[in-house]
Amino acid sequence: MVNNYTPSPVTEENQEETVTDSWETYNNEKIGFEVKHPEQVEVITHAENQVSLQLVGPTQSTGTEFYDGLSLGFRTVEKTAEQTLVDVANAQLKDIVEVGAVEVEPVPSQIGGKDAIYYVSRTQGKFQVYLVEKSDTEVLEVSIFVEDPTDIGFKEIVEAMTNSLVIS
Repeated sequence: MVNNYTPSPVTEENQEETVTDSWETYNNEKIGFEVKHPEQVEVITHAENQVSLQLVGPTQSTGTEFYDGLSLGFRTVEKTAEQTLVDVANAQLKDIVEVGAVEVEPVPSQIGGKDAIYYVSRTQGKFQVYLVEKSDTEVLEVSIFVEDPTDIGFKEIVEAMTNSLVIS
């Protein structure tokens, strides 16, 4: 997993270009999203309905918990037709509070041009989670994890990635 990202310096001359103009595009029709990312990002398929895009920093060690880098995760989650997105969030948070904490309770938000429910939890790091209703029985979960102990720009990269996100 270690690929140790080194950012390109941002200057006034290249700041006017959109950061994502030279990035690659990852499209996952099954899960239902498209996102731009730097070429160093590793795309990891965890299951048919789950994929993450990860970029690790210079202090990250292989085989340890993730503490230097970014991870943008996508997975589909089943729900009943009666459940709202807040219900789904609360069900997820019920499990989380057994091992971690809730930092931000579920609130309305948007991501990828879609209405969403947003919450923040802390287990082995801080996770920002967006839930987007795809159908009466399916939700897209977008989870964002970013730790940048050497301050090389992972927060800005994940922000640009999420700004490029298109959810279908």
